[in-house]
Amino acid sequence: MRAYGRRDGSAEVHAPAVRVPLGRLPAAPRYPAAVSCRPLPVARPRVRAGASARTATGVDRLMGGTPHCGRGRPLTRREPTMLTPEQVREFALALPEAVEQETWGHPTFRVRDRIFASTSADGVVAIIRASKEDQAELMAADPDTFDPADYFGRFGWVRAQLARADPDEIRELVVEGWRRAAPKRLVAHYDGAAARVPGR
Repeated sequence: MRAYGRRDGSAEVHAPAVRVPLGRLPAAPRYPAAVSCRPLPVARPRVRAGASARTATGVDRLMGGTPHCGRGRPLTRREPTMLTPEQVREFALALPEAVEQETWGHPTFRVRDRIFASTSADGVVAIIRASKEDQAELMAADPDTFDPADYFGRFGWVRAQLARADPDEIRELVVEGWRRAAPKRLVAHYDGAAARVPGR
């Protein structure tokens, strides 16, 4: 301790400064490590026995699970591939004897004058002939993309939002819709030609 005199005669006492050698500074407080994000378990819908490979594959793709963190928000989001009405037209007209005809102000695709697919006038949705079973499975797997078509939904026709739909899924649905509309001989000829193509 050192005492220093003041002008009024009183004394002021100062404690000597403490020097801390380098390397002996107090350790910085440790904070808990960041919590790692792990994939949340994803409930997978049950696929009925005998379901098509197309439907099972679609369910696996849609319900494959995505790593989440915090309040359930995905860490990464895959940008969907935008499907256009022109692609739907290509899928339909690539099938045997398929023709395009405008009806009710929008394109329809037919085989032997039976409609199997169409697109809306604004190109937002596609309407495709399907079975009631396929319609139910598609809506259960992805209700934001598939719903019953107006007027014909009770027969199995499905409406697909092109901005969300997978191009391969829509192509397969168009082919299946064509099969339901085309004569059996034409379908058999198509299947026979496809079987002779290498790699199919």
